[in-house]
Amino acid sequence: MFCPECGKTIEEGVVFCPDCGAKVGETLHAVPPVIQPIKKPMGVMFIVFFTIFMGLLTMVLGAILYIAGYVGLGIAGEIPFLGGPLGGALTEVTKSQWSLFFSGLAGYFFLFFGIFYLTAAYGLGSLTEWGRKLAVVLYVMAVPLSLLSLIGLGLTFGLVILELVWIAVLIIILFYLSKPNVKKLF
Repeated sequence: MFCPECGKTIEEGVVFCPDCGAKVGETLHAVPPVIQPIKKPMGVMFIVFFTIFMGLLTMVLGAILYIAGYVGLGIAGEIPFLGGPLGGALTEVTKSQWSLFFSGLAGYFFLFFGIFYLTAAYGLGSLTEWGRKLAVVLYVMAVPLSLLSLIGLGLTFGLVILELVWIAVLIIILFYLSKPNVKKLF
């Protein structure tokens, strides 16, 4: 049972609350204490929304690559190394067919990681430790992949600057999620 004045737990049959001294007598009833919700810091909420954005962007990119790759192969009528009417011998596969095939595989890869980003966003928003760890793993993987995209793609100066800003944001998020006071929230 709980005191109607201060909300502290008291034993049954007690006339006065031992903490605040309020008379409980006949007014004794089970009132649970009010549980205050945990306030989420603005940094965590930013990362949640950023992770949702990353997940949706990754899934859209995956769908585009999947459609471009496998629908393109379907239109061409040949799928690499399947044999039969839809495919041919490994040596007969053209460079463009391989390109379409790997675009489709990349589509699966991006769809898969998009689901993981959305899962991490849910975990971060719920302040669970697994959500923080999953987000850290995903962002640790994103940094070298972003660095690889700078090599040999012939990007313009503006796109290189944009990619470097993107990498800086990823690193800032990783440092924020690694701070001890942020880890305590999870």
